[in-house]
Amino acid sequence: MGMGESQDSSQDKWGYAHLKHQHIVFIASLLLLTATMLVHFYHNSLRVGETLQVSSNQICDISLTINPNTASWQELSLLPGIGPGKANAIIKYREDKIHDRKEQAVVNTDVFIKAYDLVNVPGIGEGTIRQVKEYLIFE
Repeated sequence: MGMGESQDSSQDKWGYAHLKHQHIVFIASLLLLTATMLVHFYHNSLRVGETLQVSSNQICDISLTINPNTASWQELSLLPGIGPGKANAIIKYREDKIHDRKEQAVVNTDVFIKAYDLVNVPGIGEGTIRQVKEYLIFE
């Protein structure tokens, strides 16, 4: 710096004061983003006992397949034609059959070998099986 120039860093727009201001703005933005995300996830999370609500358009967009022998209630209820009630029925039927097989010392506890096996679940008929079979895998 020359003789008459001030050494005050607040006057230097590219110096430390400017970087300090950028850090404060960055940290404030990061905190605001984090708070916004937490509020979003809190308000949109599924709580125990709540029903997952989806439209029929969302159901058509399912791009994965699920195994009905291991799928959760939430996964099953997303399948077309299943919903919460039939998902509960599938899980109850599956758990009952697994319990019976364990009592009989059967090693393979897979209840469903093919899509048509779901017809044994109360409330599920051939029409429902036609709707869901493309989304099911059996491993």
